[in-house]
Amino acid sequence: MDFWITFWAIVFAMTLLVYTGLVLVVTFGGWKDMRAMFHTLDVQHQEEEEI
Repeated sequence: MDFWITFWAIVFAMTLLVYTGLVLVVTFGGWKDMRAMFHTLDVQHQEEEEI
């Protein structure tokens, strides 16, 4: 019985680590994309004002 408790504890811990990593990748990737989008919008807005 101890084997199964240890096995599922390890599976649970690994799952938490994988999902935590996924959350971090998506969060920082999204942050980077949003910064690029706002920069592009700012450049386009400045170009429109010059016209």
